[in-house]
Amino acid sequence: MRAKLLLGIIPLVFFLLSFIFREMANPYSQRSIDPEYIYFASALSMANGIPDVAHIDNPGTPLQVLGACVFRLVWLFNGGKNTFSLEVLSQSDYYLMWLNISLGFLLALTLWIGGKKVLGLTQSLPAAFLIQTAPLIPGIWFSICGRVTPELLFPIPAILLTLFIIRCSQGNSTTIPNPLELAAIQALGLSIKLTWAPLLILTPFFLNSKKDWGKFLIYLPILFSVMAFPVLFRFAQFKNWIKNLFFHSGKYGSGEEEIINSDTFIQGILNTIHLEPWLIGLLLLVAVGIIIKLRITQKIPLNLLGLWLSIIAGILLCAKHFEHRYLIPLILLFPILILLALNQWITLLPSKWPRLNLEKAIGMIIIVLILRAIPHAQICAQNIQSDRQKADITNAFVSHMPANRWLILSSQAYGAPFPEYALAYSIAWTGDEREGYFQLLKRKYPTSWLYFTWDKQVRSWGNDLPDFSKISSSTP
Repeated sequence: MRAKLLLGIIPLVFFLLSFIFREMANPYSQRSIDPEYIYFASALSMANGIPDVAHIDNPGTPLQVLGACVFRLVWLFNGGKNTFSLEVLSQSDYYLMWLNISLGFLLALTLWIGGKKVLGLTQSLPAAFLIQTAPLIPGIWFSICGRVTPELLFPIPAILLTLFIIRCSQGNSTTIPNPLELAAIQALGLSIKLTWAPLLILTPFFLNSKKDWGKFLIYLPILFSVMAFPVLFRFAQFKNWIKNLFFHSGKYGSGEEEIINSDTFIQGILNTIHLEPWLIGLLLLVAVGIIIKLRITQKIPLNLLGLWLSIIAGILLCAKHFEHRYLIPLILLFPILILLALNQWITLLPSKWPRLNLEKAIGMIIIVLILRAIPHAQICAQNIQSDRQKADITNAFVSHMPANRWLILSSQAYGAPFPEYALAYSIAWTGDEREGYFQLLKRKYPTSWLYFTWDKQVRSWGNDLPDFSKISSSTP
């Protein structure tokens, strides 16, 4: 019981961190609004019973489904007088806040259950704590924990995969790898975001036979189709998206028609080394250990090799179109890589050397990870506060504007101090129900229009611009 209570500390800290960083930042409608308001629109559509959503790129379906459930529950208990769609559109930041709270709760629950399962498998409390620290390791986590992004769901398949690897590494008759279980974990990761794809490489290293591998290849597309069902409605679009990502050197399928641009690729590798030196160092250490193990025993630790190869492949794939967040699914497996590497090096130490105390080594690593995370959190907090202070100046001006005013919004960035700008951007990602949302927004914001700088067009939800020549100078 004491161990279970202790294992609740780290999950609770992560839940509190998501609350703190969310409260420190601007409302979602004043941030970049990408991806928050894209998922807002998709979740609203799904909550209205429309599975054919426009945004399938990631594909991000688990976040869309979670958003739909959260929106319906909040509306049900909130007791709003408006219809569901109008209430959600009118209080978009409020509903996104509850979606972030749900993501924080799911993370805490996942870490707590995962910690208990690791403790049961390894009988090591430090090992369970180490697995729970996974979100601490990518420094970028502090900048996203208060937001609404699909990456916040990655710890779920990462912890499940970690438990799967631990069971397989124990090597007894009760831990025979299950191709259905592994396919379900991989399908979940892929449905959250395709940056999980490099981890498919570890699959053959954990399955015992060609028969299991064949089963996996059957299960995976079926389970992915279920977990990312909106893709089925727009399969041609999804296929072209994947094709362009692979055959073009620019981001989001843009750029020259070449698989790799050498300059961009090298810069991506350098960015990875600069931002995640600990991961690179551990991968080098593991490679040395695998080589030594092969020379001494003529055997290769397949589980460790499979995990190592998949992370290497992920780093190389990320370098093609580098974004720090693309590394998150790989970095979340850092703890299990540490555990496998420590177990390997213990067996490689000469008998004359003092035995490495695994528990103490893990404890020291946890302390180092926490100390390393503190500066990342401080820098992130400073950046958020700086952005909030700048936005407060604009918000103060907006708050003194007359209530009944003609308003033409123009913004070169994603964010603006008006929720209608974020809504105009997000509703573009809805499908056939778009016209219905337009009518609701036309009633909600009858005197607002939007000027988009990239194509120099004024857009609205169907309300006509007034004849400004007939408006007196005294009219606000």
